Amino acid sequence: MNAIYRIAFVVTALAASVSGHAAEPSLRLTDVADEPGLILPTEYRHHVVVTIKAIHRNRTRNYNEENFGLGLERQYSLVWTVGAGFYKNSYSRDTLYALAYYTPWTIKKDWRVGVVFGVVSGYDEGRLSPWLTGVIRRDFDNRLGVNIYVATSAVAFQVRWALDPVDPSR
Repeated sequence: MNAIYRIAFVVTALAASVSGHAAEPSLRLTDVADEPGLILPTEYRHHVVVTIKAIHRNRTRNYNEENFGLGLERQYSLVWTVGAGFYKNSYSRDTLYALAYYTPWTIKKDWRVGVVFGVVSGYDEGRLSPWLTGVIRRDFDNRLGVNIYVATSAVAFQVRWALDPVDPSR
């Protein structure tokens, strides 16, 4: 698939939600009474996402496990995020995705756990396919984070980089 179409898909998928917010002030920290120490964006936060790898349970099939790709995410709160992008899937096909992340649970305060759902292309020739799987997310510092997708057939990994990090002085 042409790289211009990939970039256009990502930009179009997030343009409506990003437009009009460029002049907003930086993110602020808000204390959460029932979960002390968690960073809660009071405004939107954006990430560049790099898809890097999948590890499949079935080791006898010749799956592509170098699933390189690029995407964008917009975080609305600690539990809701949307994202869109592209990657090379396990069948070595180009895949476009548009996903929503719901991560209401925490493990050891820093790891968010939940589900990701949406649509993907490239698995069923010429069709969009529904997507629903488990996800574990973590922000390691003010900029770097990871997404770990946990499916019945594979575990996949993404690295996230915040474009608008949280300002700890607020």
